[in-house]
Amino acid sequence: MNFVRVGFITGSHGLDGTIRIAPNTDNPQLYGDMLYLMTARDGAIKGSYEIEYMHEHGSAILVQVKGIETKEQAQALKGFDVVIPEDVLPEEDEGNVYWHKIENAEVVDENGNYIGRLTDYMETGSNDVFIITEGGKSWMVSNNEHHVLKIDTANRRITVNSAGLISEEI
Repeated sequence: MNFVRVGFITGSHGLDGTIRIAPNTDNPQLYGDMLYLMTARDGAIKGSYEIEYMHEHGSAILVQVKGIETKEQAQALKGFDVVIPEDVLPEEDEGNVYWHKIENAEVVDENGNYIGRLTDYMETGSNDVFIITEGGKSWMVSNNEHHVLKIDTANRRITVNSAGLISEEI
């Protein structure tokens, strides 16, 4: 079974063992559907905790789980990833793709020339900007139909229009 990171634990909230999570999903309903809080580190599942209650608190998610009853116990989970099974993700909307399907994908230009790997993205409001890195260099490209020509999730390969690349030394 494959798991997808949907956030990470930033620490405790209060004294009763409440866990504070920073979500990294556009779909907060993923948290609303959770019965268990699954934690991972370095890609390996480390724990599964039955959820007693969960609610949004500003940009964070607060969750109380069975077995974690003190601030110290909650704080010990700081830095762990929050994961869910990939098969519970809802279908992607038309034209959208989940980050875990393209992270570290090979990026080539319209002629098939290798540029680098997709290592990050920035949310800008209208279009996300993809960040491509290779050999100490980085490029940015706006994720729109003029600059990103094809996203092949099966082969983890993205084809971009080289005219849309903005180069930047790192």
